[in-house]
Amino acid sequence: MVGLYAAALDDRIATVASFSGFTPLRSDTDAKPTGGIRRLFEWHALQPHLGLFHCREDDIPYDFDDVLALIAPRPCLIVSPLRDRGADPEAVVSYFNEGSIRYRHAANDTQSASGTIPHTFGGGMGGPPANW
Repeated sequence: MVGLYAAALDDRIATVASFSGFTPLRSDTDAKPTGGIRRLFEWHALQPHLGLFHCREDDIPYDFDDVLALIAPRPCLIVSPLRDRGADPEAVVSYFNEGSIRYRHAANDTQSASGTIPHTFGGGMGGPPANW
């Protein structure tokens, strides 16, 4: 997640790769198996101000499709696990596609991948970045 934020805000970063980096915020409610944004402000205190938007996720001022659009047109690789309680792979693919649409001219340089092993870089997960 930090790499995505850094690349969005600093043009000196030429390319970025994110592994298990994010689950979209606005669609991540308490009803989701991820635990919603509560895991970020209450369980782990990583983003405590997100608590202001609990049960009002649609009011969160930005989400990762916005971050991906700020990274454009630089190359970006997003790898998201399929079997991870903190990840919503369908939402990640949706946000990745929305971000890609927002900078069509860079679509050839953006890629997404998903793996079946949670929070590991082994078991074939080395392929996407090596091939990228």
